[in-house]
Amino acid sequence: MSPTPYGAQVWRYMTYPYFYMSDPCLLSEECGHIANAECRVGICQCMRGYSFDWVTGSCTNICPTYGHSYQIEHDAVFAGPISYEEFGLTEFACLDLCTNSTTSVCRTVTYESTTMGCKLSSDAPPTYAVDFSIGFNVYQRDCLFP
Repeated sequence: MSPTPYGAQVWRYMTYPYFYMSDPCLLSEECGHIANAECRVGICQCMRGYSFDWVTGSCTNICPTYGHSYQIEHDAVFAGPISYEEFGLTEFACLDLCTNSTTSVCRTVTYESTTMGCKLSSDAPPTYAVDFSIGFNVYQRDCLFP
């Protein structure tokens, strides 16, 4: 795993050595070796609303404990309830804010690059929609690495 300047870790910088989580793909069928995974932006990722479980090597909808890694969906915005919002943060500072949240379990982050806006939510898609929106990224938090 490659740490970011702020300590958060994003799936695209991580290695999933045993489960091929970041395998390149063209079709979701190519990700069939991972439960609840799909091909998104050319890489195997967990389906919306699922987090990668390092212990089972599958995607699950609930983690016993959430970790420091995330999966990203570019040009998307989470349309669910927001538990906390702050502006003027870098993308990695925003992810750290989610990781270190003590008021609620942060599961989803929406980051908007133009305003440097950071929105945290304890809900996750598909509970709520993810809409297409250029300049926004949605992050789903993975389970804790053992």
